Amino acid sequence: VHHQTLIPANIGMFQRAISMSGVVNKQIIMNDNDLKKVFNMISDKTDCKQENKAELLMCLQKLTPTEILGIVNIYEFMTPDNYTEEMLIGPSIDGELINGQLYETMHDRSSPEATFFRSLDFMSGTTNAEGSVLFYSLMPDFQETFNFSVEDGIPRRALCEAIIPGLIQGLYGNRPDLSQRLCEFYTSDKGNDDQSNQALAFYGDLTMVAPSTSALIAHSRKNTAHRTYNYILSAPSPVPFEPPPPAWFSGAGHADDLYLLFDMPILPTKNRLEERHTTLSSRIIRYFTNFAKTGDPNSEELPVTWPPYDVQTREYLDFDFELSVNKDFHVDATRIFQPQLRELFQNEKQEL
Repeated sequence: VHHQTLIPANIGMFQRAISMSGVVNKQIIMNDNDLKKVFNMISDKTDCKQENKAELLMCLQKLTPTEILGIVNIYEFMTPDNYTEEMLIGPSIDGELINGQLYETMHDRSSPEATFFRSLDFMSGTTNAEGSVLFYSLMPDFQETFNFSVEDGIPRRALCEAIIPGLIQGLYGNRPDLSQRLCEFYTSDKGNDDQSNQALAFYGDLTMVAPSTSALIAHSRKNTAHRTYNYILSAPSPVPFEPPPPAWFSGAGHADDLYLLFDMPILPTKNRLEERHTTLSSRIIRYFTNFAKTGDPNSEELPVTWPPYDVQTREYLDFDFELSVNKDFHVDATRIFQPQLRELFQNEKQEL
């Protein structure tokens, strides 16, 4: 969704956008190395061996969806002693729809991308444990190399020696200083369960929470004409969206807001819902519907007034079973990942 708000060709197509659990980040644009890897993989697994991109695309269009989905697998690029993620299929700079790195141009208020983005009403939010993506993406070979099982927990050694350096390499380049700082930041002395959840917090902060804060600030900075809103979902799901989480997992995982927003009566989830789940669901639906209609999520029947996101106050609505307004979700981590966001460092002593 956020990607679409940064394409000026979409002017006039919509007036508001809600970006859930993810925004444009440093990985969103494919680079030449990614393209070469994908082309090589396609060539190895199909009869589409054309070097000309137009001819290759025509060949791919003849494949079935099942064949296409079976071509590219990110796990084939992972090694047992490292953890990396690459944007193997995604948008690229084509000089037509995308003219540059969207993650950077959204902060340049003179750019066409930022001008369009800031002409919309924008809402962005995450769950409080987006890093749940990590526990089911750690492959068996990786777990064997570091002598652990995800079901029992994610040890500090795996986090600091492989997960952090691997992801930082992909997003920031070779930064051992940053990796060491993050290792110290996400190290816990409160036991195995907390250390495991800290590993998930690293992944979620890096890939979703910090980029979301960046997008919120880019949109709301000196923007009085259009509104910005931020939310966090804290209420755990009775039936998580992803594979069953380990016993040590705590929080609302990635995509655990979907059953609440879409009120899915035909799914098994419905049989496990309590009244508090249906109440929260109806409130989220009302807030989001109000925003979609008017740009303001609030209405008289809702119990808590949701304040707009402002670069000075940085407030968000916490969707827990008891709604509350808070500020600066995981701000200490975001300061590490986004040191260029000067608003996060103003009055730092008071905020900390």
